[in-house]
Amino acid sequence: MIVYFIGLFIVGLVFYYLSGKMASPDFKPNELSGVRTPETLADEEIWHKVNTAAAVYFRQFSYGIFIMAFMSLVFAKGILALLIFIGVVILVSLLLWRNGQLKAYAKQLYAEKYPKSDEND
Repeated sequence: MIVYFIGLFIVGLVFYYLSGKMASPDFKPNELSGVRTPETLADEEIWHKVNTAAAVYFRQFSYGIFIMAFMSLVFAKGILALLIFIGVVILVSLLLWRNGQLKAYAKQLYAEKYPKSDEND
């Protein structure tokens, strides 16, 4: 049981750290981390807005992982693996869904900032 706790707690700490890094004003567009879309990489203001929003979701994800880590200390071993698996699948699914929303948010911000001009005018 303690192995589950330590593993989940470390994963929660990683996501908590990443959320703090993404919300930082020093977090610049890069090719390795953050919400990387053509729109966010093209404009630093859009990058900051989208990644600040993503930081909120990463922080919530880390809280969910922390809760599952502490639950692993309470539940019996037999049902524990199933509960952790279901919890991780649900949390990862929510994070991927939010990632899709963030990509749409980046496209919306880019379209608002750089509207396409009509070439016939």
